[in-house]
Amino acid sequence: MTYLGGQEMYKSGFIFWIVLIFLLIFASGTLAQYSGGSGTYTNPYQIANVSDWQTLIKTSADWNKKFIMTANLDLKGISIIPIGNSSKKFNGFFDGKGHIIRNADVNMPDNNCIGLFGNVENDAQIRNLGVENITVTGRDFVGGLVGWNEGSITACYTNGSVDGDRVVGGLVGLSEVSSITDSYAMVGVKGIDDVGGLVGSSFYSSITACYATGLVSGFNVHGLIGWGFRDSISACFWDVETTGQTISYGGTGKTTTEMKTLSTFTSEGWDFVGETANGTDDIWSICEGTNYPRLTWQIPEADWLCPDGVGLEDFSHLAQFWMIPEGGNTPADLDKNNVIGISDLILFCEQWLRGR
Repeated sequence: MTYLGGQEMYKSGFIFWIVLIFLLIFASGTLAQYSGGSGTYTNPYQIANVSDWQTLIKTSADWNKKFIMTANLDLKGISIIPIGNSSKKFNGFFDGKGHIIRNADVNMPDNNCIGLFGNVENDAQIRNLGVENITVTGRDFVGGLVGWNEGSITACYTNGSVDGDRVVGGLVGLSEVSSITDSYAMVGVKGIDDVGGLVGSSFYSSITACYATGLVSGFNVHGLIGWGFRDSISACFWDVETTGQTISYGGTGKTTTEMKTLSTFTSEGWDFVGETANGTDDIWSICEGTNYPRLTWQIPEADWLCPDGVGLEDFSHLAQFWMIPEGGNTPADLDKNNVIGISDLILFCEQWLRGR
């Protein structure tokens, strides 16, 4: 039997520990790049803070992975470039889970395919995401959410401002072959050619149950869609008063009053809370006469009464059931313990203070 000498044993042990340390460093770096997950459908990467978003921006190798948001993000003062570009498109799955990205500023006036997402490939999906107070400046193919879209967008919205030259839209610059469903834009849009409140140009795409309300200005501009070719555009609207536009490539122009009227949308098949003729998914909700339709995932649990938002009228609703047996049968029972009490009031105040 042959034994290793002391020097040989020392060398072998040293090499073993060096290799182990490097493996641990590599593994920890891989696991810690987001707030959780592994990028698969069953275990998507978790976007929980600004650092996670910055990691996603700079890690193009992950642009074909699966992501979910677990918190709202405020990107004010953060350097932002689009996720996805002409050389490397976003081809993953991104589910906002009803969360909101606020105060993003994407300022690239000399570049094409500019938006929160720059260029989205045909297998990609973006859904359940709100984008508020965004400022986007680009040249061609510029949108509040996506610059150039070939994938699917579902139950998303934008508000803010978008400025570009050609093919500029409040939600999407160019929609090509993709679908856009149950989404809207309240965005001020400026451009020179093929400019629309929702989409700049639409090419062989399907756009269903969407609307736009923001001011659209420049040259060759339209209320909903700037230009299109062989699309399927159904049950879509724009506000002729707030957009300042009376024509569009597709969709139907309505007055502000009509845009805040439930029957405008249910008559075209939109699925709203409180009706079952158009489905039972309850995708949309509206405070008729005071607000435009909103996605139901936008509605706070404590927002029981119109107008939109958690306020005094909702507090009065909670108060009328305070500590009475019937209170447990109402939506005011936020903690689901069958009585309206202090814990419900605390939850109510938390939603009130959050502003949504």
